[in-house]
Amino acid sequence: MKLTKLMCAAFAAAVALASCQKEAPVEEAKTYKSVEVSINNVEMGTKALGSTEDLTGKKIQLNSLQFFFSDGTSFYAAKNADQTPSDVYIDATELAAMNGNISLAFHFLPPSVKEVLVVGNLPELNVSNKTGLDRTLEIAYNQDVTNFPLYAEGAMTTNVVNDHEQGNNGHVSNVYKVTLNVVPRVARFEVKKIGCNVTTANKTITVKSLAFADFYDKCDFRSGLVDVNSLRSVELTQQGIFNYFANSMNKSKWNNDFFDGEEGSSPEVVLTKENKSVDINVAYNFFTGGHSTSPLHLLNIIEKVGEGEDNPAYLYTNTYKMNSGSVLSSFEPGKIYRMDLVFNEDNLQHQDRCLDITVTVASWDLILVTPEY
Repeated sequence: MKLTKLMCAAFAAAVALASCQKEAPVEEAKTYKSVEVSINNVEMGTKALGSTEDLTGKKIQLNSLQFFFSDGTSFYAAKNADQTPSDVYIDATELAAMNGNISLAFHFLPPSVKEVLVVGNLPELNVSNKTGLDRTLEIAYNQDVTNFPLYAEGAMTTNVVNDHEQGNNGHVSNVYKVTLNVVPRVARFEVKKIGCNVTTANKTITVKSLAFADFYDKCDFRSGLVDVNSLRSVELTQQGIFNYFANSMNKSKWNNDFFDGEEGSSPEVVLTKENKSVDINVAYNFFTGGHSTSPLHLLNIIEKVGEGEDNPAYLYTNTYKMNSGSVLSSFEPGKIYRMDLVFNEDNLQHQDRCLDITVTVASWDLILVTPEY
């Protein structure tokens, strides 16, 4: 009898030990992370936001979206709640079906995952770590406001511990939240008017062209930092500027606009005492990250009194000021800096003269700016 009891006790202890050994690793393996991701500052690609459209208050257009889940270096796959693989690349059709509400949940992420990365408006990428997202952007190919390459990353913040009971798939997940604001790597200058406070009778001020200069040609996609060796500058001397007008201006360039009234060009800008300004609509996107260089607007001008000879002149922007009067010392990506290029007659000297500009910013946030010469 005593032997029987000892055998039963030993059996029970063995069963208990085996149970502990079996359950411990299973419990550890069933602790996961889930994340709920929301995307702000975008709208679906249902219409084209061309460069001539007023972008005030507009959101960035989104044509595709891809998510990545990282431990700081490597990427990990996510699953749906039923353990099927998550679709982390969302195309334009799928985005349109979301009707502007981009809020998604991803499950069964390993505990080491701590951040979510998202890229927008790129083809689907097959990469295993953050360096796989490295690429260089060129400003000439970032003038189309309908298809900016977009990037954002954010740390996961704990929301709640959630028990998922789904038959044999029961598990415990720490549920996290991430809200991402995707922005392009560019800011935007918009010029809505060119004018001159002409006071002399019979004088005409003809603005032949406008050039955007002192910008960076290249930028790192992930960091947003410019390539400091890619600065496209103009020598700000009388000879350097007129050489630029004569030899470097070209209608095929994104940063040159001609006011000759020809098809595909902007309207003629002929200013007089009676007609002091002309409405135009030109825009230039530029990289902003990691530098203090202020872009320039160069005006190529012909001054003439009565039937006299053409008198070549020029102006270039020196500073940009907010309407409040404060000087803009830096520019932010995703902002629109809007201005009227209005100057005085006495600015048109044939010597080195500068123009300070006052600016308005559009999220695309709008900033109204005033130029000074």
